[in-house]
Amino acid sequence: MVKKFFILIFFASVGLIGFTTQAQTTTSVALDDGSTGTKTLSSGQVNVSVNDQTASVPVTIISQGSTGVLDAGGIQVNSLNQLTIENQELLMKTENGNKSIKILPAQAITNARLSTARQVELQEKSQKPVYAINGERRAKFLGLFSFKLKVKAKVDAASGQVLSVTKPWWGFLAKLQK
Repeated sequence: MVKKFFILIFFASVGLIGFTTQAQTTTSVALDDGSTGTKTLSSGQVNVSVNDQTASVPVTIISQGSTGVLDAGGIQVNSLNQLTIENQELLMKTENGNKSIKILPAQAITNARLSTARQVELQEKSQKPVYAINGERRAKFLGLFSFKLKVKAKVDAASGQVLSVTKPWWGFLAKLQK
């Protein structure tokens, strides 16, 4: 019996057997309007796609009512929808039930080819989770002068596909660099 226990400890320490924990804490807080409410802090490991491979990554969700903040890899993402962690899967509650989030914000920023992300928000578009990112991307003005162009990108949170990149009205004079 003791031998089996030490073998289990050995395999767990070298990563061949994974143990996952999920913690959840609820706290009463004073809200901006003077009333009191509760905030729930959930943290755990989730399986996500990173460069076409699946990885287990730690995330934290701070939820208050139906809204929440996702903290993944130091990037904070606001969401108007409820976020949960179930069975190592990050889920967003939508009109048609829970939808899986397979891409974390850092991967979405990379997929949109942004050099800087100023604000990241997780939204529901067409019953699926989408990252709306305000950021900057390298561009050339008239093909000569290099600069950073402010853009708005939308990235599918399940597949990582870039849905749209919106430039300012004068953006036709600038060519986005890859």
